[in-house]
Amino acid sequence: MGVPPSHKMPPVHNDATTLSTYLSLIQQYLSVFMFDNAIWLAERCVAEHPTDSEAVYLLALSHYRSGAAKAARVVLERTNSITTPTMQFLAAQCAFEIKDYIRAETLLLKSCRATYEQIKLSLDRNGNMDDWIVETSVRQFVEPMGSCLSID
Repeated sequence: MGVPPSHKMPPVHNDATTLSTYLSLIQQYLSVFMFDNAIWLAERCVAEHPTDSEAVYLLALSHYRSGAAKAARVVLERTNSITTPTMQFLAAQCAFEIKDYIRAETLLLKSCRATYEQIKLSLDRNGNMDDWIVETSVRQFVEPMGSCLSID
């Protein structure tokens, strides 16, 4: 028996390196308006890295920029990955474009409502959100300006 033929071993790819290469290429495709290529590559990226939020975001962004707001919304909601403010804003834009205004408003005001509920619970307040917004706005903006505008 002879010596087995030498085979070149395929290069070992680090998952982080592969992911960063995918993400970089997708962003480059988006920057030159090659949306179909961006979508195709982003779909491959999400297939290999389904839990990576940036990959999911870039797939949704690729769909959105190609004019497919419904597809972008489906990507974001299917993966249940609306976790960052950037994703929330993209999901709200998609909802707005498909005329789901209530969903868009809910997404945009989500963090504000959470803050309100925390303050309401901690201070045991019995007001509504409008009262809280007006009260905090006065404290944050009007009172500091009052000292600047007062006439001595």
